[in-house]
Amino acid sequence: MNIKNKQLIKDTFTQVVERTIVDEKIIADFFHSKYQQNVDGVQLDYSGFIQHMKAQKSIISNITVNSGILLQKMNLFLPIMTLSSQKMMAIL
Repeated sequence: MNIKNKQLIKDTFTQVVERTIVDEKIIADFFHSKYQQNVDGVQLDYSGFIQHMKAQKSIISNITVNSGILLQKMNLFLPIMTLSSQKMMAIL
């Protein structure tokens, strides 16, 4: 994998996952409208992915992605990473 691809993946996590809000224009910069993702055994389309991100942002106050090795096989990329997150505190 070249440096440009690694940077693109890191930028995706920084701009989409680590942001505290869901900015659909930024998501569109990184994800194709035919993007699909499997989350906990549920297949999400692009719209479902955006809804998933909104749901995550509603309960997580911050998230940090620590990327490690990025594996490449054919045209598939597998980032190996850890996520650190903190849930929002409920105000009663």
